Amino acid sequence: MDGFRVAEELRKTDPAAFDLLMQVPLYCHFRDDDHDIRYRVPAIRLGPDGAVTEVRFSIAVMGTLNVPGHLMAAVYGAHRKFAALLRDPRFEVRFRLNPGDMMVFDNRRVLHGRTAFDAATGHRRLRGIYVDHDILDSRIRVLRQALEGERLRA
Repeated sequence: MDGFRVAEELRKTDPAAFDLLMQVPLYCHFRDDDHDIRYRVPAIRLGPDGAVTEVRFSIAVMGTLNVPGHLMAAVYGAHRKFAALLRDPRFEVRFRLNPGDMMVFDNRRVLHGRTAFDAATGHRRLRGIYVDHDILDSRIRVLRQALEGERLRA
């Protein structure tokens, strides 16, 4: 699901809900033996040109909303509207991965999940890896600098 497209639909159909999701930070967290991930950011972020640049919306890692009482009902309402759009089949893309297939996507744009699986029909195994944006951006800059250095020496 293209989170940017869904965010734009929310902006078009309910600008007040969009603004709340852009302004009110969410506390999200995930912890296990190898990870302790915590962040506090709005569900929707915009770039300098006003275009959506990031969508973070995961009920699985979302913590308690910590907003002033007078905003509570509106923030919960905005979350419900966004979640409903995220379940709307108009924005859904479904396909089957076969053994050996690999999928790469931007986790701050693409919201993803899996459908139900009947274990009696076979086995399911999915391996996932997450790459932090800052690490990826750093690597791209280093590689560009190395490439530019090669061009200067040639």
